[in-house]
Amino acid sequence: MFAERLDIGKGGDAIRNTVAHMARIARFGNHQPMLILTVQNIIRDHPERREQARAICEWVKEHVTYTRDPKGLEMVQEPVFMITQINVYGRATGDCDDMATLMAALLLAAGFHAGFRVIGPRDFRLKHVYNIVALHGETIPMDATEPDFQFGQEHSYFIKKDVWV
Repeated sequence: MFAERLDIGKGGDAIRNTVAHMARIARFGNHQPMLILTVQNIIRDHPERREQARAICEWVKEHVTYTRDPKGLEMVQEPVFMITQINVYGRATGDCDDMATLMAALLLAAGFHAGFRVIGPRDFRLKHVYNIVALHGETIPMDATEPDFQFGQEHSYFIKKDVWV
């Protein structure tokens, strides 16, 4: 299945279910030949690990247009499906969980320890997900949904949960 409609429940369970599903998809996706070839092409000219992670983030920003899921529906696209869209149309579309899942799969395929950071405002609702990568003992945030964000730039948040894939 290329894009899956999720029955994720409500509240905290919904967030846990979605992130667990994203992690499963990213772990499966990082073994796919099309994804491995894509990440090899992305990092080919970047011998330093930090620059490889930055190149992956920038590639996702350049090739995926942020769009929300339909109202009342939570969907997560498989990374290979998004790569196929990019190869056919030049771009893919997806929301923050689609973009984060694709980037996690690319990071894993490049041999990084990657994960998701889920954040929320003061009302204790988790509202946004983006990637984190472990480099030289440091956890670096990577948000491809924010076109003006620099590699390593962090959101303001009141609550957060990090989930390593």
